[in-house]
Amino acid sequence: MHKNSFREINGWTENGEMDGVQLLIKNEEDRRKSVVDRRISSFYNASYKDIKSQFIADFEIRYLCWLMSETNGNITRAAQRVGKERRALGKLLKKYKIDKTRFQLPS
Repeated sequence: MHKNSFREINGWTENGEMDGVQLLIKNEEDRRKSVVDRRISSFYNASYKDIKSQFIADFEIRYLCWLMSETNGNITRAAQRVGKERRALGKLLKKYKIDKTRFQLPS
């Protein structure tokens, strides 16, 4: 393999600088690291109860969105699929302001 080919594959220009794509990737990685650092900092400054509540809320939101997308926004089918009362599932959706119509296929 030629020296230039190696540089091109790894995103480096001939003068040893990163190309635009590699720079974008590095900037995104730096941004994500910064977000993670802030979350970790706030994580350790919160109470156990607050952290637990946040994890549960995050899980419920992700799970409900996944469930609604799997059932095309049909609450009855979603409730049956997970063995939950329809009203209870509806209350959870309302609690997190998840609109079932976002998951319905266009007619």
